[in-house]
Amino acid sequence: MNQESDKKFECIKGIMAFVDFLGLSNFLKVNTPMSNADNEKIDRLNAQIHFFESSLGHHGRFAEQTEKYQLKYDGGVWGAISYSDNASIFISGEGSENPNLTLTNLFEILLAQLAYSQYESASDWKYDGFENFLIRGGITYGYGYIGKNIVTGPAHLHAFNIEQSDPYPRIVIDKKIFDNIDITRLEKNFIIRDFYGTFFVDYLKAFNPDLLYCLEHVRDFILENLKSTKGSILQKYQWTARYFNYHCHRSNLNDLLIPEFEDYDKCFTKDFNVV
Repeated sequence: MNQESDKKFECIKGIMAFVDFLGLSNFLKVNTPMSNADNEKIDRLNAQIHFFESSLGHHGRFAEQTEKYQLKYDGGVWGAISYSDNASIFISGEGSENPNLTLTNLFEILLAQLAYSQYESASDWKYDGFENFLIRGGITYGYGYIGKNIVTGPAHLHAFNIEQSDPYPRIVIDKKIFDNIDITRLEKNFIIRDFYGTFFVDYLKAFNPDLLYCLEHVRDFILENLKSTKGSILQKYQWTARYFNYHCHRSNLNDLLIPEFEDYDKCFTKDFNVV
């Protein structure tokens, strides 16, 4: 729930996530009139962002998929706000009988919600009349505040800076989080780290083996953009291709490997459980 707007403003300790929906700048140009096609893309992106916001939360869109990971909690804070092509989520265990345990439980739900949201945005949107897109973001621990119309605090600024500084389409997790939650209680953590020690949300772990066509949609999405993009945008999809191949390898789905990106093991060689 959001911190009530009529209460005195006060930052509290918690976990802040800032996420950016990549792709808007690709068709926005300064001082250039927008075409009808561009306006339609903006409408679709707007619908997707609001859908994303409504998806998050203890009883959000993906509650059914994450139900077995949810534990009842008393107190705590959960808030989500979307604006432009961004969204922020803040969770805290403050006000509960066991703040650390509550925060750990909420963090587990947040990871699952973000993973399922990322996976669906890269796999199914195009087939529902929207645009497939990638998400980049940052998650950190610190002091933050979220209300009905505002999100702020040092944690929000830090999460934003994490998102801005990472070149790849992933949601990076600040290591300081692991000093403030009990990671041994995470039943399904949706966390992976790369060879360089960067932790991020392992959203391809959200795939359902019984719905393999969704993973094939992700593959098609990546292949399409490997052919149609260049420069820094192409680098994003090259990284995503390696991450996709890593997932296919660990899931024994080698028939889906994307050619020319078989060197995935050079990028992802360390699992979360070795922390």
